[in-house]
Amino acid sequence: ISVSAPGFKNEDIKVTVSNGNGTIKEVNRTKGEYVIVPGKENETIITASTMVDGKEIALGTQVFRIKAVPDPTPSINGQKSGSYSKNDLLSLGNIVVDLVDFDFDDYEFTVISYQVQTTIGGFGNTVENVGNKFNAQVIKNINASKRGQSFYFSNIRVREPNGDERTLDAILKAEIK
Repeated sequence: ISVSAPGFKNEDIKVTVSNGNGTIKEVNRTKGEYVIVPGKENETIITASTMVDGKEIALGTQVFRIKAVPDPTPSINGQKSGSYSKNDLLSLGNIVVDLVDFDFDDYEFTVISYQVQTTIGGFGNTVENVGNKFNAQVIKNINASKRGQSFYFSNIRVREPNGDERTLDAILKAEIK
């Protein structure tokens, strides 16, 4: 957020958060720029004040509604399912996640891990993959796959910029053509 008040230097303005356990991080106090990290409440109150003649006076208060960040949408090449040649699937080589219709473009999730299920020799096969790129075993399974064989990507774990982690409900399907 940006905070300023006519007649006062930005560095003389004190910004506080109330209604919960939110925190304030100064980005550039001389420009009046702050990052507010809200708590778990549905709203938070930001107050700006300053000292005049040794007394703290309120310059203004603003209530902000807080909404949770939605789950990102995972995809392979922008699709939840699709048919790929082995080479195309291997060249894509990863799972990506994007926030669809979200107001803040710079809020990005990181893929921590996921599972890849397929059938090999009539038996179910599950590979645990760490990171967003296909690991050696997933690549080996794709290379050994047959036309019409499906790969399912599930239990996709992601990390938010604040360190919180979540598992997505989505399942991606890639069929070898």
